[in-house]
Amino acid sequence: MTEILDSRALRNTDCYGQRFMKPGSYPYALVPAGGAGASGDFPYVVEVVETAAKRDRDMHQTTVTVRFLKERHGDCCDERTADPGRFVPDQERVTVEVGDMVVWNSPDAATRPFAVAGQKEFLGNTALTNECGYTHVFTTPGEHEYVDANGSGLRGVVRVADPQPRNTEELRAWQSRLGDGTLVMISDGRPEPAEVDILLGQTVFFAVVKGPGVTITDAALVPDRAQPVGAA
Repeated sequence: MTEILDSRALRNTDCYGQRFMKPGSYPYALVPAGGAGASGDFPYVVEVVETAAKRDRDMHQTTVTVRFLKERHGDCCDERTADPGRFVPDQERVTVEVGDMVVWNSPDAATRPFAVAGQKEFLGNTALTNECGYTHVFTTPGEHEYVDANGSGLRGVVRVADPQPRNTEELRAWQSRLGDGTLVMISDGRPEPAEVDILLGQTVFFAVVKGPGVTITDAALVPDRAQPVGAA
């Protein structure tokens, strides 16, 4: 499968995480990437509570595993009458504390990318705003230039090297580094660092501290905004 870098369409190599800074109920839906959205139906909820001990605890992370369910009508096996399927979380309602992060990932999304669509505008991976993040495991060597498909001018490069291990020792050394992630901080449409070098199979964490609602999208998918890094 060809590697696709696009925070708007979450695949099995991607995660979307959102930190919740205020108490309340945050309804959301899971929709096919590029689809029509939630159409007003937000069946799942992140419940954020505030506790007296919130200042004395570190940020916690809750992972929501998303599965794709394909259902058929009765015993019929005709694809023309089959239910197109839907994405469902392993927990329809999750409860976290103020300051915690919820992360969505789907092992089923290799060929069926999905999106998180929140009732609140800040919640969702199609426009990364504040206190959120997107992670991607790079599985193809080479230079991957990314831009913001929403037009903020954000640009950066991830260079992925293939270590090509020649023996068992080198293979184990490479495998031991696969868990090492690289962090890119994004604030007001500026990535820091703008260029990173990683090994094949490693993960880059794009942490959006503050922004107008950006995406991390392969420049080839947005040809009118693809410019070399450092261009005016």
